[in-house]
Amino acid sequence: TISEFSKQRMIELLGADARKIVVVGCGVEQPFYDIFSIDPAKLAKPITDPYTLVIGGLRLKKGGDYILNIAKGLLDINSDLQIVVAGDSEPEYIAAARELPNIKLLGLVPDDDLPRLLRCASSLLFLSHYEGFGIPAIESMAAGTPVIVSNRASLPEVVGTAGIVVEPEHTAAIVDT
Repeated sequence: TISEFSKQRMIELLGADARKIVVVGCGVEQPFYDIFSIDPAKLAKPITDPYTLVIGGLRLKKGGDYILNIAKGLLDINSDLQIVVAGDSEPEYIAAARELPNIKLLGLVPDDDLPRLLRCASSLLFLSHYEGFGIPAIESMAAGTPVIVSNRASLPEVVGTAGIVVEPEHTAAIVDT
């Protein structure tokens, strides 16, 4: 399986024999490593303002509720940091995001664009409620972009001490990060 977290879930939920489960983490494709050596100032950005990137769209599973709260918190402190969202979003989150001037929804983006979007971002904001692994987190680290993840499921394990692990309900603390 892909994480110690997933292994433990298999043992707990399925009664699997721990001795028969081997953890092999996910890998990262070469373009995420290659983009690390490129100065972000030389790359095309989706917006001119500094931004944090959300991958996976605004959806409940991906922490869309937390992202909207953070957008509001950033507005409250007059931050120029924008939130750029890549991925398919749920209709209720799309409607809420349209009310917030600091969220830009890109929709689905080609896989080839993700390394550039990550490299140009000030951070990856990945506040999922549940991930068996969380590939965007390791892709972001490979691209040289700081990662902020929720303290849920496998995400603390995946980023270890290389990422910032947060309680996603603590909006003010995340906004200060």
